[in-house]
Amino acid sequence: HQTTAQNVPFDTIVSFGDSHTDTGNVYNLTSHAWPIVPPYVEGRFSNGLV
Repeated sequence: HQTTAQNVPFDTIVSFGDSHTDTGNVYNLTSHAWPIVPPYVEGRFSNGLV
């Protein structure tokens, strides 16, 4: 079975925050209460800057 790739245009991408997209907004909105540091670096749901 063989598949072929197609170009599909996007005009919008919506990404819900997770460890791949979090920029610290939740941490700032909760007055640095969540997520807990450590283990999360600087209040991000990841191990550092994204």
